[in-house]
Amino acid sequence: MTDEGRTRKLTRRELFTSLRPQGLKQQADRWRSGLADSLDKYVPDNDSEAGKSFAGKTASHTTRYSDAPEMLPGRTLEAISLGQPDEAVAALRPYVKHKPKDREARLLLGRILYKDGAIVQSRVEFERILRESHEDSLCRWPASCAALCLACALARCGKLEKASGMLLKAMDEDRPQATATLERLAEALGTLARQDPAEDASLDTAVDGLVATLENYIEAAYPTPMEMAADLAAGETPTNPGSTRATAT
Repeated sequence: MTDEGRTRKLTRRELFTSLRPQGLKQQADRWRSGLADSLDKYVPDNDSEAGKSFAGKTASHTTRYSDAPEMLPGRTLEAISLGQPDEAVAALRPYVKHKPKDREARLLLGRILYKDGAIVQSRVEFERILRESHEDSLCRWPASCAALCLACALARCGKLEKASGMLLKAMDEDRPQATATLERLAEALGTLARQDPAEDASLDTAVDGLVATLENYIEAAYPTPMEMAADLAAGETPTNPGSTRATAT
């Protein structure tokens, strides 16, 4: 393999696809196959009188059914499992619009946008979650996860001082053992915020390393977007798994 082949960076879509669990596409294909068999058995042939009647009755409902709010979480999960972030966002946006107080769904939307590189759009979703969580502590799910995600987004946008401050506000009370590490990350971001990028060419690399550490912690400590989408599709509310998932090191 050439040096170029070894060092080529993955595109955002390739990275998103590489993170999805194995076997989901095959499982989705089996579901589609089973659905097709059921339709062949129970839906009349289009050439028959019954089939023509059935088609006439269902044609006007097809679009409305596919866009029904209760169908959107399932479409979101399928899109994530197939590595299609754009389709996942397209399905989840109208769901969040239909249920604007669903903070978990909005958090999932923000995390998908962030992973797909839409950092500014993800900030909007994370910030709204925090505004709607004003009566709750920022140290509790889902606000705690949204605050850490917002810190990542702020840092990626070059707002290092704000990112540092957000980290200090978002210490998760369910994971007190991670507090020291998060405080060190906040302190390091604050230090980098006071440096002049023109005088330190390695500043971007240092920021990338700190944000990557925080991103890894979020992925380990909280439900992943795939897990959140699965809960949403099953009609369950994603919950904070507590300190049993992971701790920062």
